[in-house]
Amino acid sequence: MKRLLPLVFMGLLIGIFFSGDIFSHNKVFAPLDLVYSYHPWGAYQLKPFQNFQQVDALVLYIPWRYYSYHELRRGLFPFYNPYEYGGLPFFANDQSAVLSPYNLIGLLFHFKTGFLIIAILKLAVAALGMYFFLSLFSLSEPAVLLGSIAYTFSALMVTWLYHPVSAVVSLMPWLFWAGERLLRSAEDTGGRRTFGAMLVLAMVTALSFFAGHSETTVNIVLGLLVYMTAGVFVKSSKRAKAGFYFGAALVIGGLLAMVHILPFLQLLVHSEPFYFRSHMFHNSSDAATSQFPLSALVTWLVPNFWGNPSYNYFTLNRLIFLFERYTYIGIAPLLL
Repeated sequence: MKRLLPLVFMGLLIGIFFSGDIFSHNKVFAPLDLVYSYHPWGAYQLKPFQNFQQVDALVLYIPWRYYSYHELRRGLFPFYNPYEYGGLPFFANDQSAVLSPYNLIGLLFHFKTGFLIIAILKLAVAALGMYFFLSLFSLSEPAVLLGSIAYTFSALMVTWLYHPVSAVVSLMPWLFWAGERLLRSAEDTGGRRTFGAMLVLAMVTALSFFAGHSETTVNIVLGLLVYMTAGVFVKSSKRAKAGFYFGAALVIGGLLAMVHILPFLQLLVHSEPFYFRSHMFHNSSDAATSQFPLSALVTWLVPNFWGNPSYNYFTLNRLIFLFERYTYIGIAPLLL
């Protein structure tokens, strides 16, 4: 019961955050204003775009969700997309997120309503996950609540609500919660709680891969690996047991996600983006410049600090993409 009031308070904050959309009868929670950057709608643009960096949502995620939504509602699984080029694999496209738990829940609602429902669910899942994770430690209730609010409404979550990244990030606290529970249950003599925690960790790992942004999931799992390794050696007296169950949980989670990972990897290695991003300096005649510059190591702490490494900003003396350096400026303090 002592948790009821904080949870209600977080729910109220999320409701206030979305209140303008919840009580609007003619508004879709999507960056549709960006359609005015294209002909013929550009002639009718009346005000500046809210966020031009959300163009991927307009030209990729909304059409993909539309196709997946209607195919699944018809009882057909969208393995293939006949509407792009001469046809392309669809399920194998990682960011189409066909098996994302959020997109599957969105099937229960009208297509337009689903955008808002999914966004609300992402913040609610992030809030609950961080709240329960912080509750595992010797923190006061206000501290737990403050940490949950800070994470839920962080720039990373709010800015990319339209993007699959936020779906993955919303599940991150649950991965760490399950990992911490696994560490603690490994100290018990009985194996039932440990096995349960292992299965929860495996399931959340698989769901994170299904959410539609595998590279973010890989980064989070690497962070969890560091956290759990430190926990095994610092906290756990039964290190072998804890390490075994943690490794088994990741393996089981990876195997569950293979139905998605294997088609994605097969498509990835034969794709133009893979070639382009693997040879981001391929337009340079100097072979030495094809190596990733040492100065870019700072992006492990602050992504995009020097610009987006997918493009050859490093070799171009331009400031046109300088604004990208500020997108994630809050991540380093968040990690610390």
